[in-house]
Amino acid sequence: MMKDAGCASKHIREFQGSQPGLIGLRERGPTKGTQNPWELTRKREEVRLVALDDLARLEAEQKRIKWEEETRRRMIDDETLRRFKQIKQQQTVEQARKSELLRKTLEEEETALLKQLPAVRDEISERRAKNRAKAKQQEEERRRAERITNSNFALSKQKTLENGRDLQVQLIMKEQERIWKKQEEDLFNQILMKQQLEKDAKLSTDQVKTREANKKLADELQQESRRKEEQKKAIREMNLREEQVELEKIKQQLDDERITGLREKFFRQCKIERNLKECMEERQAAQFLERLREESSAKGILISRDDTDESRALEKERVKKETLQYLDYVHQAKISEKLFENKVEQAAQHALKREAQRVAARKAQEEASRRRLAWETAYVCQQQTQFKEQQRQLEKLMKKHEAEELKTLNDAVQKELSEQITRKRNRIEAYKKELEQQIAGHEIRKAMELAEAERQIEAQNRAEQVLQERIDQAIHSRILDPHRHPWRKMCCQDDATRETPDQTLCGCVFS
Repeated sequence: MMKDAGCASKHIREFQGSQPGLIGLRERGPTKGTQNPWELTRKREEVRLVALDDLARLEAEQKRIKWEEETRRRMIDDETLRRFKQIKQQQTVEQARKSELLRKTLEEEETALLKQLPAVRDEISERRAKNRAKAKQQEEERRRAERITNSNFALSKQKTLENGRDLQVQLIMKEQERIWKKQEEDLFNQILMKQQLEKDAKLSTDQVKTREANKKLADELQQESRRKEEQKKAIREMNLREEQVELEKIKQQLDDERITGLREKFFRQCKIERNLKECMEERQAAQFLERLREESSAKGILISRDDTDESRALEKERVKKETLQYLDYVHQAKISEKLFENKVEQAAQHALKREAQRVAARKAQEEASRRRLAWETAYVCQQQTQFKEQQRQLEKLMKKHEAEELKTLNDAVQKELSEQITRKRNRIEAYKKELEQQIAGHEIRKAMELAEAERQIEAQNRAEQVLQERIDQAIHSRILDPHRHPWRKMCCQDDATRETPDQTLCGCVFS
């Protein structure tokens, strides 16, 4: 009887003070020893702390995911702003470089044009000096030839040679004049051709540069668009992988929670079955004791009726109380299990909803970034198109201005060349007239010299004739002349030895 009372009090103490629920569930069933309430409280506190740690880790994971999303969004915005600023800086540097190149090209062309006029003047002056030196040299050669001719040839042939030389000089001058005219025309044509070639080369160079710049810009835009598409694709794949990993984590977490819940449910069912089995065993033991008491009473063992009634009442009350506590325990276990399942389902739904919201927000952000990037690209293309149009208009104005300047310069050069040609022709005419005057004066001097030479020849002939007459007179004078010169005597003696009858006759006649 005391043993039955001890078992009943043990089970009563086990169920008293316990709050049924998921947190308050125990891992093992009742034992025969006395349970420590502090140990039960400690275990419940440990289970509660573990659950709180799980919730804290879940909240920390949610905060980490949120922080990663914000960080990724800020990185995308910063990268977009950096690329936009980089494109703007590249455009500014390219525009400055083109402006500097255009300025240097204009300065070089201006310097070349300014240097070209003094070069033409220097060339004309040099050609004039060469012509003067050549004319002077030709004059010296002609004079030297005249002196040599005068000294080597006779005076009778000198006039013909000089006339031929004069004709040759005139032909040379005419040929030189023709050559000068041809050189001037060739020079003028070369200048025009050079200017035209420079203009064509400049136009072709500008066109090639513009075409290369356009091609380079198009290639850069295509490369940028391909790089952006690749980056978007990589980001999309990375996001998909992250989503897949997160979904796998959530799925694994849900599976773990479901397995944990099933394990706890299995443990609870095992515990309930064990408790039910123990209760059935206790009831069978009580029934067995009741049968023993009945048998003992039938055999004559005296048992107090009051004690039997009291024990029966206590046993009934204990069984009733245990049954009520067991039913309450089972009801609370079912409620706790249902609450836990609802909580797990709500957590899963909340996680899925949060993940869907995060995916939708990321897609919306990517779409906004894509639209913003497309707008920035369109804006940059529009700015580049406007800049190209401005450059084209500026090039047209510059070409027009250059054409006007080139035309003005050509007119000035043609005017200068025509003036130089006119001055050169005037100088040639003056030189020709001067040369004709010199030739006429030379012919007059030659005629005077010839007349003087003829007069001298005539005087010389007359002097020779007089001398010959005197010699003849001295030779053929009479031998007996007492006043004759000794040379006459000697000549007379020499002639007497060689005298012929004719000479004697002539001498007689002469005497």
